[in-house]
Amino acid sequence: MVPTFDLWYMAFALILLIILPIVIFLYCRKRWQFKALPMWIGVLVFIIFSQIFEKTLNLAVLHPNPNGTMTLASAHPWLFVIYGILAAGIFEETGRLVGFLYLKKKVTGLQTAISYGIGHGGIEMILVGAMSMVNYLIISTGINAHNPKILAAIPNCLVHSLTSNTSWLISAAIIERLFALWIHLSLSVLVWIAVNHAAKFWLYPLAICLHAAVDIPAAMHQTNLISSTSVTLILTIILTILLGWFVYWYAHRMGLHFTAQKA
Repeated sequence: MVPTFDLWYMAFALILLIILPIVIFLYCRKRWQFKALPMWIGVLVFIIFSQIFEKTLNLAVLHPNPNGTMTLASAHPWLFVIYGILAAGIFEETGRLVGFLYLKKKVTGLQTAISYGIGHGGIEMILVGAMSMVNYLIISTGINAHNPKILAAIPNCLVHSLTSNTSWLISAAIIERLFALWIHLSLSVLVWIAVNHAAKFWLYPLAICLHAAVDIPAAMHQTNLISSTSVTLILTIILTILLGWFVYWYAHRMGLHFTAQKA
């Protein structure tokens, strides 16, 4: 059985992951005059490049099984890791590049990068994080109702996690989404610099490599090369902090700061 408290915790996490990116953008819009256009471009780019283009390639290459498992992940785990991190890096950073090329003559200032990052990372928080809570709620309800169809369709490890360690599973998902948003903000700044500053285009391929690097723990966890969720989360947090520190240092070195944006 999944405890009632954990069901309420899932509902709380669902609401939090939906409203948090909205609240962050509204605060930044009031505090630093953020424009909405970069945010909406970030949303659109994530949907097109990640949820359509990347997922289409994943279906063609990985051939996932009906239960969500992938043969490549178990048969050739390191090949799966390399493919997964490079696909995510290439598609999302190329999408970022396209987005900022479109925005280049429409909005100016470092706010453009942050606003875009909130849109890109925020819609991921909703589509990935919040929707995972919806799935957990549906599965947990099925577990508590002893629904044989739901129990037969999901892996035993997920059933075990939801019935024995639910609070940690939900907390880890919230923390993961918060740091994923940080990753998107950091990488958005790098690609924005690549587009808007001469001789800095090399930051675009660097963003692909850095994106791939921070995805390594999660990809290894998918293949059980790292079996512990806690270890995966800690490694991801460390890499995310290092990424954020590097981007802050580089932007500060270039003298970049928030300025009034043109409409």
